[in-house]
Amino acid sequence: MIIRPAKIEDCAMIGAFWHELVGYHQRLDKRLPSATPDGAVRYAQRIRDQLSDSYYHTLVAIEDNGTLIGYVTGMIIETMPDLFEHERCGLLADIYVLSTKRGQGIGKALVETMCDWFRLREVRYYEYHVAAQNEAGMTFWRSMQGKPVMARMRSHL
Repeated sequence: MIIRPAKIEDCAMIGAFWHELVGYHQRLDKRLPSATPDGAVRYAQRIRDQLSDSYYHTLVAIEDNGTLIGYVTGMIIETMPDLFEHERCGLLADIYVLSTKRGQGIGKALVETMCDWFRLREVRYYEYHVAAQNEAGMTFWRSMQGKPVMARMRSHL
């Protein structure tokens, strides 16, 4: 397996993976948003547009035969300097590994490589969101030493 930065030719498959990720979350919890009909295409375009942005980074996992099997996106965000002490934070926005490839260390390798990218940019920590109903995701992040910082809650009007 190879972990490398995403290229333009990877973007359509990353968009398809994102669509699978959204569907997975929808099956876990109907309250989570569903993708628009052209969401995968728009997501692929967003990734393509961010490839040259130094604040965004997308990595892909590829099998030896060249098949894309996963991806992770990350970005650097800055706290509001007029309100908080200046601090660079990493945000791991999305991570996906083909269901048939999970449990083989691919997600961990993607995250560790993203962490290397964060470290090179003097980021001291990173954050991510995990759907409350995503037990597999919670288990994965606990294995990566993840600790809850703040709970996001919802009330209906």
